[in-house]
Amino acid sequence: MDLAPFIDTLADNFTKYQRSIDGGYQIVPTAAQKAFLRKIITAEECLHFSEVGSGKTKVILPLLCQMFLSNNADAHKHLARG
Repeated sequence: MDLAPFIDTLADNFTKYQRSIDGGYQIVPTAAQKAFLRKIITAEECLHFSEVGSGKTKVILPLLCQMFLSNNADAHKHLARG
């Protein structure tokens, strides 16, 4: 699976395992968060997290870990850069 649809699939699966409040999931990755994850994976340079409380620890890092543990060839091609 290409990287973009793989990130969407990871985000969908991640959402399903969140606590439900009033019939809705507590944490749902946004389009901006998915784009940021894609940027982290495909960037040529290293990325440093500098902001706290902006959704990175609740969304980005768990998705990044899932991606690292996956067997997706496109993701690992990008993760193996350098």
